[in-house]
Amino acid sequence: MDAQRTYTLVFVFTTFPPEVSGSALFNWERVQWLAQQGTYKIVVLANNWQDSSSLPSVPPGLEKNLIIETFPSKPWLIYELLQVPTFAAARQIEERVASYKPDLITLVDIEQMFWFSTWHLPGRDYAREHRIPYITEYQTDYYNHLGTYPCGKLLREILLKPVHRYLYHQCDVTLAISPASARSLQQIGISNFHSLSFHGVDIAPFSPSYRDRKWLETWLTAEEQNHKVILFLGRLALEKRINLLIEAFAQLKRRLPKCSLVIAGEGPTNVMTKLKRLAQPIPHIHFVGFAPGEKARLLASCDVYCTPAPYETFGRTL
Repeated sequence: MDAQRTYTLVFVFTTFPPEVSGSALFNWERVQWLAQQGTYKIVVLANNWQDSSSLPSVPPGLEKNLIIETFPSKPWLIYELLQVPTFAAARQIEERVASYKPDLITLVDIEQMFWFSTWHLPGRDYAREHRIPYITEYQTDYYNHLGTYPCGKLLREILLKPVHRYLYHQCDVTLAISPASARSLQQIGISNFHSLSFHGVDIAPFSPSYRDRKWLETWLTAEEQNHKVILFLGRLALEKRINLLIEAFAQLKRRLPKCSLVIAGEGPTNVMTKLKRLAQPIPHIHFVGFAPGEKARLLASCDVYCTPAPYETFGRTL
């Protein structure tokens, strides 16, 4: 690398704020960090959510090094909280990539870009023509997630695995952000991956000093003020196994009556309905929805954090 040169890095994201997920938050945090280094001009191409005003604002001082543009997106039919590119977005992405003449292109989340929407890997042809790296990352463990759904294990072996192998091998390298994601790539049969544990979390905003039991009074009854409070924080989906957590909590209540369970997060309507129906006969379970901006206080004020999710490529909440 030339220390005197500014390198242009293009990131094509299908998971980016305002989406509330660990992947989206990570993608937003790391492009800010890269832009702060001064060596890179970062170009983000992300879903527009039908309203570009909902995108995060570039922090003051980074306007020259961090550019955010959008492409058309729509809710995914199978999971309404997920935005995916429209079919026409691929051409727009190709045009924007070419206009910036990047030194490197990173397409994050091949599945949402290819499987769920465009059936295309935008930027790949440009990268090959101009001999620049075209890389991807394994952020979401779709292979193991699919195995938690009915007939999922059969589908992933006969359909997902061979197509995944083909798609990921179209990239120069796949970054495995943790040992867990590396194991999943090996399961699928993807050989061109590089392990790089760079999934950083800024821990500065988190501290036990934020502990304030009165803050939980929004949800806990007066009877529960002296309870031990267990917290789950994250996206509510079948693969997260929240049903297992609820069933385990029901057993715990028999031995430790003075405990409560706070479930923070949201998910598809059918999943939320199923989980609330399962929890309804069990006392002291509270669904509190998303907690944007309040995660530090919520984590500090509860007593135990529990996640039953068996498949995480990193797990920011942990």
